[in-house]
Amino acid sequence: MITNGSKDQQQSILKIIGLGDELRLSLLLDLQEKTGTAAFMDYSYPINDYTWFFYYYSLDREEELSNDTSNIQSFDKSSKLQTVATHIITGIQTGIDVLVVLQLSSRSELISKIDRVFHRIRNLLLDDDNTFQLTSDDENLRSTFYTPGDTAPLLKKMLISLSIGNVPFKKENIFCFDSESFRYLVALQNGIEFNGDERQEYEMSWSTSVTQSNRLIDYIGRNIDIYRIDNNLQSMKHAQYEINHMIRPMLETMRNILRNLILYRMDSLKTLIELRPKVNHCPSTRCLVCKPTIHLVGIFSIAYYQPHVVQKDCRSCDCSSNQHIPMSYMLDYECSKNGWNYNEREMIDMIHELCNISAEFAHFLIHVVCSTKDDPFLIGFVEMIIEENDIYNSQTSNRLNLQLANDLRNLKNKYEQRFNEIHHLENYRKLSNIYYLINNINKYPMIREQLAAVKEGQKIMMKQHEYEIPRISCL
Repeated sequence: MITNGSKDQQQSILKIIGLGDELRLSLLLDLQEKTGTAAFMDYSYPINDYTWFFYYYSLDREEELSNDTSNIQSFDKSSKLQTVATHIITGIQTGIDVLVVLQLSSRSELISKIDRVFHRIRNLLLDDDNTFQLTSDDENLRSTFYTPGDTAPLLKKMLISLSIGNVPFKKENIFCFDSESFRYLVALQNGIEFNGDERQEYEMSWSTSVTQSNRLIDYIGRNIDIYRIDNNLQSMKHAQYEINHMIRPMLETMRNILRNLILYRMDSLKTLIELRPKVNHCPSTRCLVCKPTIHLVGIFSIAYYQPHVVQKDCRSCDCSSNQHIPMSYMLDYECSKNGWNYNEREMIDMIHELCNISAEFAHFLIHVVCSTKDDPFLIGFVEMIIEENDIYNSQTSNRLNLQLANDLRNLKNKYEQRFNEIHHLENYRKLSNIYYLINNINKYPMIREQLAAVKEGQKIMMKQHEYEIPRISCL
């Protein structure tokens, strides 16, 4: 079935595709779960002349059930249920149904092309002997000139619903950017070739975006006042941003506390290792292929990673750019004899707290804001264990590194246990509690110094790429 909607009347998608009144009533009364195509019962978007529906249904088998009402009545009387039956199931149908809803632009040429593709798909679905293949024209169908007027009513409705006050929606503060130009840039990076007509189309798109960019910059310079963001502002995105910058500092701090615990238990000279973070003055990365250099700090062997500068290619090695990860700050180490600020019990408590908070942060990133599927803390633990084992197995082997690898492995196991406890209990912390943990982490001097290096490096990068928009005086 292929059809389109109408703006003249309030419509139900399920009614359009021919779903019976009884079944739709059951869905409305929540007597039946809204799954599959039934989920379109709650379709909240407007339906108009440019809303197109493609519906395909194939019945595999059908089983009839007994509809002897006398048996049903006797069961109903003997039942202790407080509610009475409203429906009798007389059959079960097994098969598949597919519903596609497209909101098209008003371009008649595009609509006719998509309509032809839909009809080809329908005809081939009805013919089991044929296989369907899209032509290059079909695959390249796109709405190049999708006008903002189609979405203006929805945008106005959304802006009205915001709690931040009256947001103007006028021609002066609306800026339309053509996404075709960005597709062109991505395509060029992936070596896709274009003919002259296609290149001209993308160049026109780029010109449109350039014009709109200039309008936006001009509008900001003329009309927008400086707005200071409240430091107490809390949001999921901001918390995610803060935690992402804390991952490496927290992991390095836990590893260094374990180093110092080993030294504390064996070193009569009372020496300890202190972290010395250094600011990056240009965008830097760490190569995952290149081996670090090993330096002896006191009696501990420690891996040093030299930052690599990558633009199109790395200036420091021949490894591909996808083998490099961002390096927001450098880390140096210093053997100190200034005395211990913490005793053994305090260091163990610090490790325990940092491990538990790491699990809370990872659970927040994976299961609350869903920013990643991979556990960044677990990946960090594994990398540190491998690194310490590599140092032990190298020519500059040191049994202290083997002990550190074992301690890190035990800490990783405790971390995984805590993470699983949080996940199985579904103990999702409130956003305010996550910020409480973030503030607690900032109280650790070792972590605070690393975060300060990160932020200082960010300021330097921003300054290097900063462009001050001149304020234009209004005549």
